[in-house]
Amino acid sequence: MVIKNYVAKFTLIFLFHHVLSDDLKRSLTFVIDDTYSMSDDINQVKIKTSDVFNAVLNSKASEIEDFVLVTFNDPDVELRTKTIEEKVFRARLNDISVHGGDDCPEMSLTGISLGIDESRPYSLFYVFTDATAKDILLYDEVQRKALKKFIQVTFLLTGDCNERNSPNYNVYKKLAKATGGQVFNIAKDEVQNILNFVIESIKDKRVKLYNRNFPAGDDEKITKQMPFSVDSKVQSLTLSLVGKDAHIVVKDSKGNEVKVELIMDSKETYIIKMSPAVPGDFTAVIESTGESTLDIKASTDVSFQYGFLVIPPTTVEDCKKAVPRPVAGEKTHLNIELSYNGNDVELQSAEILDLKGNLLEKKPLRIIKKGDNFYVTDEFISPSHMFRIAVNGIVTSTKENIRRDAITAVEPWNKKTSAGAGSEKEVKPIIEELKITNDEKNSKIQIACNVEGFPEPDILLSDAAGVFYIGNKISIDVSSFVSIFETTNDQDNIFNCKATNSMGLDEKSIDFKTLLEAPKIDTSINEYFEARGQSLDIFCRVTKGKPKPSITWFYKHPSSNKFTKLPTTGKTFHINKLGMGNTGLYKCKANNPKGFDSADIQVYVLYPPYISTASEKVSVIVGEPVTIDCDVSGLPSPKVRWLYEGREITSGGRYNIYRNLTLSFIATDSDTGAYKCEASNSLGDANREVHVDVNVFIPASIKSPLTRVYELDVGSSVSLDCVAEGTPKPTVEWLYKPFLGCCEKIISATFDNNTYAMDHMLVEQAGYYICTAQNSKDDVKLYYEVYVEAPPSIVNNLISRKLTAVVGDLSFQIPCNASGHPKPDILWMKDGLPLALGTNYFVENGTLIMRDIDIAFAGSLICIATNKYGSASETFEVDVLTSPELEVTTNELCINKDKISDIECKLPHSKLDLVRWYKGKSLLPDTTLSLFGRLTESDVYTCRVSNFLDSKSYQIKIFVCSAPEFATNELTTIDYVENNDVFLSCKAIGYPTPQVVWYHNDRKLRKTDQYIYTKDLGTFTCEVRNAFGEITRTFNIVAPNCTLDVRSYFAKPEPLLLTRTRYIPRFDVVDYKVNIPKSETVFLHCRNSYVEYHGKNLGESINAVCDKDSIFKTTNQDIDYRDVKCHEPVKASFRNTRIKCSFASRRNTIIMIGYEVNTQFLPIYEVCFNIDTRVPIYIRNFIHKSCSNVAPSINFEGDSYMQFDFDSLYDCDKQKNDIISKSTWTDFYRKGGCFEKQQMVNPKDLFPGMQAIAFKYINVEPQWSHYKVNWGEIERRVFELKKTLDHGLLVWSGVSGQLSLPTSFGVTTNIAISDRYGRSIAVPKYFWKIVCDAEKEACVVIVQVNSPEISSREDAEKFVLCKDICDGVSWLKNPDWKDYTKGYTYCCTYQEFHKKFNGICFVKDVKRVLV
Repeated sequence: MVIKNYVAKFTLIFLFHHVLSDDLKRSLTFVIDDTYSMSDDINQVKIKTSDVFNAVLNSKASEIEDFVLVTFNDPDVELRTKTIEEKVFRARLNDISVHGGDDCPEMSLTGISLGIDESRPYSLFYVFTDATAKDILLYDEVQRKALKKFIQVTFLLTGDCNERNSPNYNVYKKLAKATGGQVFNIAKDEVQNILNFVIESIKDKRVKLYNRNFPAGDDEKITKQMPFSVDSKVQSLTLSLVGKDAHIVVKDSKGNEVKVELIMDSKETYIIKMSPAVPGDFTAVIESTGESTLDIKASTDVSFQYGFLVIPPTTVEDCKKAVPRPVAGEKTHLNIELSYNGNDVELQSAEILDLKGNLLEKKPLRIIKKGDNFYVTDEFISPSHMFRIAVNGIVTSTKENIRRDAITAVEPWNKKTSAGAGSEKEVKPIIEELKITNDEKNSKIQIACNVEGFPEPDILLSDAAGVFYIGNKISIDVSSFVSIFETTNDQDNIFNCKATNSMGLDEKSIDFKTLLEAPKIDTSINEYFEARGQSLDIFCRVTKGKPKPSITWFYKHPSSNKFTKLPTTGKTFHINKLGMGNTGLYKCKANNPKGFDSADIQVYVLYPPYISTASEKVSVIVGEPVTIDCDVSGLPSPKVRWLYEGREITSGGRYNIYRNLTLSFIATDSDTGAYKCEASNSLGDANREVHVDVNVFIPASIKSPLTRVYELDVGSSVSLDCVAEGTPKPTVEWLYKPFLGCCEKIISATFDNNTYAMDHMLVEQAGYYICTAQNSKDDVKLYYEVYVEAPPSIVNNLISRKLTAVVGDLSFQIPCNASGHPKPDILWMKDGLPLALGTNYFVENGTLIMRDIDIAFAGSLICIATNKYGSASETFEVDVLTSPELEVTTNELCINKDKISDIECKLPHSKLDLVRWYKGKSLLPDTTLSLFGRLTESDVYTCRVSNFLDSKSYQIKIFVCSAPEFATNELTTIDYVENNDVFLSCKAIGYPTPQVVWYHNDRKLRKTDQYIYTKDLGTFTCEVRNAFGEITRTFNIVAPNCTLDVRSYFAKPEPLLLTRTRYIPRFDVVDYKVNIPKSETVFLHCRNSYVEYHGKNLGESINAVCDKDSIFKTTNQDIDYRDVKCHEPVKASFRNTRIKCSFASRRNTIIMIGYEVNTQFLPIYEVCFNIDTRVPIYIRNFIHKSCSNVAPSINFEGDSYMQFDFDSLYDCDKQKNDIISKSTWTDFYRKGGCFEKQQMVNPKDLFPGMQAIAFKYINVEPQWSHYKVNWGEIERRVFELKKTLDHGLLVWSGVSGQLSLPTSFGVTTNIAISDRYGRSIAVPKYFWKIVCDAEKEACVVIVQVNSPEISSREDAEKFVLCKDICDGVSWLKNPDWKDYTKGYTYCCTYQEFHKKFNGICFVKDVKRVLV
């Protein structure tokens, strides 16, 4: 399988064996045919045995560790020995007794297979035989074994059974070619000669430089010139050419023949040696007949091994865990280990070649860790067929190129052809290794369980709490696997891996001890001092913390009480060119998943003294206190002294110098002079001088003028003198106050010796003019009276001169305000005659006051004002009414019929006021108004309030109202007659006129008449209401059918009740009863159990036909649904669709939750689930008329997706301790709140009998408990909306964002709740619900804020991300949405929600708002 990106950081730790190794040791293996014909061959091997052992023991470069001897014939195969001792090997060789061999083909591949099993990786492997292979069916297995161990298989053939062109012979050539070996066809007397070649090969490390096969006909001549290069790391070369009449000549780059040593020259084999090898370019000139093979091997200390990893290695240890072959056609990484003790060779690239040497792909090599000689390529797709590997590099000391070819070819593992291969032995699983890796970077624990077994085993992991983990299984080979699991739980735990297949099981456990460590900061150095303008580094000395903590810096100015976050994140905070703004408290916070620590560091910026500027001159009076400030700053703290006229002043006696350096003394006439404040520190000095003038005090006075009263003509001028004297010189200010009116006001004018002059006097300028002089706390004033003589003038603010009063009013007033000088006399006249003042008429300041109003007061009234300059008059028309005028009023009141109602007079009044009530124009006898609810009392009423100052009226229109009453009695249970209309009447009387609303099966109808006609069955309800009451009438139109009570019939382990086509039914659910039409067939199903009726097994599934009530007919009997149950409860099923969901993350996938029904899956709701955090993002379900509207009492159940202990996760006390420890949220928990389980799919919205599926942990999110009020109201309104629709609603319910809270030092921290194992779930910032009517292509989104930190509506509105449209959606209007104590809620259009919430949920074809 292709491993997914999300396991990219896991390490593959199971291998067949270590294909990359620093101390590589090989076996030398002889596989010998022990039939009669091989007697001479075996004797020659015996003769050369000592030479072989001597070559190994005497060579420092030989890598041979042990010797393996295997013999074969037909049918026997035997391991003779595996030893490191020559005596044992020789004895076992001498024990060989040749026998058999009457027929030519032998069991050679079986012998080779045994030899490979007993040999080490990279072994030198030689097969001695004069027969072809009888067991060629074993070829694929033998090749796979050899390539798996990188073993070169070389054949020394002294015969071929005259079958050179048969498959039985060709398997030797094929195997040699695949493994990098050779096929030598020699005579029997040449065995000793070829053994000399073998001895040369085992003396030192040999690598392949060149290998080429030349196809040709049997008698076809071959002549080739093959160029090759020799680098300085090669000590010697052997060139072997296998072919008839073979011959090799080596020439250098100039064409000169190179001297070589001949090792073997036979009819079909030619071997030469170049020793010592000389670096350079050469050409091998070869001649032969028929198919031939040229092989060039080098003795060198530079070689390589290779392996493959699906996951890119990051350490040397990762590289050493590579596997010998990749998976065909899938992604892999090639890993190379350079075997070389020097340091002047660097690899640069790797080549992927086909078996003919053609380049398939070239990949750059990068070193894992310098000095360790491990390299890796970038990811590439493995070829599907066998291929070879070569590496290219450079010798850094000589700048020459270097190249090495892999010894063996690579056969990729093809899962398709290997799966179920008959050659693989079935074995029970064996857990080879269970290992834990603690990834400190991302705080994840990885557990790898490595298993061998065939057929492929299931691998499960659980912990001490019984929680199961979902792993990712990687196929290494047909019988080798590794499953990798991850968790963020960093607490001590025990993990158990269990592997099972058809052959058995294996288990292994491992303890995990947390390696995490909370950060710790050294706080021994917490102060820094540096001069202004210099640079400063302050350090966050983190001494502990695993994983490595992240560092955050904060700063608080001395004048602030709040920290500000700084952009620096390292351990060192650098300040360039210190300024005064850098002084303050710095805080560094070290944080990792285990916890955090913080340290406060005070920075002091040193600077020379500075004295703030102030007044440079002070004037005082003898005897007054003198205070001179010296506001000095500087660091180090400056030394300050005071001087008077150059002489130092010390504190004591007359002078006081306070802690704030202020100088104070009582002034005398000898204290006039210069006072200086001097400040100095190590960085500089500063001074400030103040001059003090001391004077003798003379209180202010004003010289009395000749006259203080002026009578002036209009247009004349006047000057008012104000001669003020005193020491210090007084300040003078002029004020003006009118004769009539209040309040003095400051006036401005042109002054000449404080004289106030006015030209062109106007009447309005008459009044008091006041001069004020002040030179101390007290002041003196001089008053002038200025009169401007003018004729009378009447000023009146009345809008109209036509006035009305009502008979019986206590008083009526007409103002007449006259101005002029001399003061005018006022005369009032009525109907041309002067008024006789006294009993009913009075005049005060010109205003006419009339008392005890009656009709006689009506008429024309004239006010006349007169002085010596003239007169003025004003005429008023007075009308006296018998009752207040009736006006159009907006004040209305409805009183209850036949009930006493006290009517309040809305005008303010006291007990002394006269209160009268009028009905229409009629005066009522009482001063209070009580009505009895009679219909005749409907009218306009006037309340008249009168006192000796004013009279006012208040009018109100009163109606006598009544609640609705039905006008007729009706039958409410009606038997339906086929094809006939049913007449339903809700005729009613009442005032205001009642309004009628009709419902059918709780679905609101558009009809508003008081009667309807219908042919529909079910429940019809009319609601008749007005402002004074509401009445309802319910009609049941029934036909014979089956009814099942949701509250009682579905409480047992009930079967799934489905349609006969195995789908969720759409039966009406009315008044908690499922209505199933008569003769309707339903399907009852109990998965993995059976339908039980009175203890009888009716089978896993049955069909039942509705008869009546709760009775159904089955094939064999009638059954009462009340007594039907499942023997065992039906369990829900989960299906990971692997369909991506939500644009917010690529790690989200759709998981379907539903039931298995026979061979099909019945989805109930789907979850968009994040496979990293293991929590749901949103849940989609369909709400329709068949919803149960009942939430049963069922315990929540866990599942394999939600790996949490929910009891401790939602433990309020644990939450309180966890969250308060890192935030300031104490108050919220004291108020009794905590985060509780909130089901995203409400069980009430599911069909009866299926509600239990809503009680899965995957359907739960943490919601603040107080906010369930509004969330419950949201769900209720969605349910009510559903009842108005026949086609139902699509609903997405989800969460977004992570809630964060303030910490004690002003920053925020993300909030999560955790279980007792430390596994945590992020607390969401928002809950949301998308409600859609698919037929209308209309949606609306409802969002609730999940932050208990909100303490006001203003706080809540900070969380609003879109324009709130709740008030524009009729079914969502609710003032409580804005009550943050119940869960602040707002509404969005889908388009804005999708944009503001980062595409968290995609809904197609949304064209309008669901209003």
